[in-house]
Amino acid sequence: MKHKIFSYCATQGYRPYMEDRMHYMYDPNNNLSIFGIFDGHGGLYVSDFLESNFAKSIRERLLRLGSKRKISLEGMLDVTVKEVRKNIKIFSLYD
Repeated sequence: MKHKIFSYCATQGYRPYMEDRMHYMYDPNNNLSIFGIFDGHGGLYVSDFLESNFAKSIRERLLRLGSKRKISLEGMLDVTVKEVRKNIKIFSLYD
């Protein structure tokens, strides 16, 4: 896979600040691109946390599984969402 150009557009609603976040991770060594769009309905803390951590968690899980084990993308995302959800709760206690 070659690194491609992509675009992203966000529109701020009526609030005085934007809570939505977007993240793109390109890992040429593992032929992997991960895109994430995080809606701000959970608040700024949640979308910031996801922007910083979700793609990293997905990448680590994909690399850990490798070709040794077959898992559905849905199952992997479910496990990652649960892991990130747990971490959001833990880290929010310290803010």
